[in-house]
Amino acid sequence: MRAFPRRWSAGISSFPILTAGLVTGCVVMDDGTKSDEDASPQSETVTWEGSAGDTGEESFDVPSVSVSWGTESVVVDVSDGGNWQLGMAETGGSCGAGVPCWTGEDCHLGYEAADGTVYGPYCHGISDGLLELSYGGNLTDLEPGTTVFQEAFLGTVTYVVMPSDGELPCLAFGDDPDYYAELGCLVLSL
Repeated sequence: MRAFPRRWSAGISSFPILTAGLVTGCVVMDDGTKSDEDASPQSETVTWEGSAGDTGEESFDVPSVSVSWGTESVVVDVSDGGNWQLGMAETGGSCGAGVPCWTGEDCHLGYEAADGTVYGPYCHGISDGLLELSYGGNLTDLEPGTTVFQEAFLGTVTYVVMPSDGELPCLAFGDDPDYYAELGCLVLSL
């Protein structure tokens, strides 16, 4: 495994997903109203930056990755303008304590429902460094350009950005980068 020195700076917020229908007795409801005290940082853009110096091997300049959660979609921008694959896994919040975490869009393992049905693993293609995903995706048949995730669930997601060039490392960041440990990604620290 190649080691890449790095310097990272990041901030993260949290976001939940709806898993209604996947667990008997669990229904997430939203009345559509928000008060000032439960308002999440809407339309927030978080940028992770880093660079890798000369390792004695091939040098790799780590691109900046910005994630903007808006009211209708999430936008991911990779500064190198390249082609990547994005994976997102719910790894925090209330999931895991008897409530399943949505991992169908993780670009890695996928999600297995209680009835044995497997969803994914879905990957989202980043073209020319940019990707926009509209909310409202169907977990049973995720359409390109959509996601099951919603902006109200900031902070519970772990991301992976996988390069189209197999010689470059993937980048993992967010709630629990260890979720992608077996892929050997560079981890962006908070």
